[in-house]
Amino acid sequence: MISIIKKITENEVALTIDTNLYHREVITISCNNFISSGCVFMKEIVADKIIVHFSKAESCLVDLNILISSFCKDLLEQQMKFDAESIYHNIRERIVNKAFANIDE
Repeated sequence: MISIIKKITENEVALTIDTNLYHREVITISCNNFISSGCVFMKEIVADKIIVHFSKAESCLVDLNILISSFCKDLLEQQMKFDAESIYHNIRERIVNKAFANIDE
C-alpha cells in the first residue's frame, strides 16, 4: 500500500494525490494558493496520481504539518467548488442571461 504522506527529510514531505478523486486542475489551483507560504512545490505525475513535494525554506516559519493540513483542506474546498460548478453551470448561465436580458435590448 502506498503511503499518502511520505516524509523525505526533516524539511521535505511528499503528498500523493489520486487524480481519480481530485481533478488535476484543482490540484494546480491549490498549489498556486500556497505559493507564498514559504515552501517550494514541485508536482510529479505518476500514472493516476500526482505527487506534490513540499520543501520548507529556511525562512519559512510555518510548521510543515500545519501547512500540509491547510493544503489538504484547500484541496478539498477547491474540489467541492469544481464539482458544484460542473453540476450547476447551466443554472448559473440561465440566471445571468435572464438578469442581463434587458440590457442587451
